[in-house]
Order: sequence, then structure tokens, then C-alpha cells
Amino acid sequence: MKQLITIIVDDERLARKELQSILAPYPEINVVAEASTVHKAIEVIEKEKPDVVFLDIILRGGSGFDVLKKTALNFKVVFVTAFHKYAHQAKEANAVDFLLKPVHPDRLDETMKRLFED
Repeated sequence: MKQLITIIVDDERLARKELQSILAPYPEINVVAEASTVHKAIEVIEKEKPDVVFLDIILRGGSGFDVLKKTALNFKVVFVTAFHKYAHQAKEANAVDFLLKPVHPDRLDETMKRLFED
């Protein structure tokens, strides 16, 4: 199975570490970078050219939706947020999935299946 180059974007360091921890059992996920702000997210996305970005919605300097508007690369997006009110916007942004924090490992299994459906 192909490894997916992956970036985690979240404004909270502990949330990034927690997500990295629950992604660790998936050998097909290769987390190559993290970011905590809109600016840094755009920078690492342009540098690393990821296959998938796990993207928080509320970020320093804007939102995860701002990140998507300012990047032209083709990658899959999984929104990870504490706010269910953004689910509709995430769907409109063609997100692969929308995970609510704290992310439950069983729910992450569903996301992994969706990532590899294509």
C-alpha cells in the first residue's frame, strides 16, 4: 500500500501530538510536517506537496478554509475540529472527512478507509 505524505495543522501543540499518536498505527500515513498557523500551513503544504492534510478549522491567522483558498495543490483534506457547526462548510470544501475532537480511534478507521477509496 502506498504511503501518504501527510501534514497535521492545528493551533494547539497537544492536539497535534494526540493526532500524531493516533495516526501512528497506520503505516500508510507518513507525517512529514506540522503547522500551527495559516501562514505556516501554507508554507509547509507548498514545500512538502502532501497527499493528505489533517486540518483544524480555527487557526492563528485565520481558518483552515483560508488555508484551502490560498493553496492550489491537489491534496485530500480531513478536517479535525471541536466544532460540529463547520460540518456543512467542510462538505462544501470537498473534505474526505470531518472528525470531531477528541478523535476516537474507531472513527479514525472510517477516515482511513475513505482516504484509500480512490
